[in-house]
Amino acid sequence: MDAGRRQIEFEMREIVLLGAADWVRGTAQAGSERLGMIAREFALAGQWRAAEDPFFLPRAQGQALMQRLKETKLEYCLEGDAEELALASVNFHGDFFGKRFDIRDADGNFIHTACIAAGIDRWASCIQRHRKEATSCHS
Repeated sequence: MDAGRRQIEFEMREIVLLGAADWVRGTAQAGSERLGMIAREFALAGQWRAAEDPFFLPRAQGQALMQRLKETKLEYCLEGDAEELALASVNFHGDFFGKRFDIRDADGNFIHTACIAAGIDRWASCIQRHRKEATSCHS
């Protein structure tokens, strides 16, 4: 198994957002744009794509399809990567956790949540691989 590819164990950092729907969506959007900018600074060009969580498949194909259609999960995938391996993801949960755990704002409305995650191992591996390729091209 290649380092930085699909692994059983991996490192990631995640930011969880809780608040009003508009704030959560706007903050997640700003975070994803910033991650894309950082990736491009490291010459890791890619794009955000609708995705689904692998734990839905194959049993819950309908849930996976709805996740893709509603774009509740987005992944930053490198251009030209045949496996479409994600370096980062954004997940929008709506008011699911607010209702599930009865978390409300000051006005009594259920909070909305989202999370932004980046795979540290994948970033490091891709940056290292890119630097090796750039060095070998200039030798």
